[in-house]
Amino acid sequence: MRPALGFQFLGGANMDLTVGSFDEPTRFRPASNVSIETALEAWMDVSHLPARRLDHHAPAVDRWMNALGKLPD
Repeated sequence: MRPALGFQFLGGANMDLTVGSFDEPTRFRPASNVSIETALEAWMDVSHLPARRLDHHAPAVDRWMNALGKLPD
């Protein structure tokens, strides 16, 4: 199953697009949060957590290789 690029509410004039759908998502800056009551506070700022590249995490590499035969671009 492929992730959705976006969605539009029935009868709505606005359409939402997922930032990950774009080739260069870092060019986008958030302007607001909608439906904040559903947000998980623990996910708001994860900059303090240890980080590593996907290709250095063997379990994730295995899942991608089994699913697609390659790592994401």
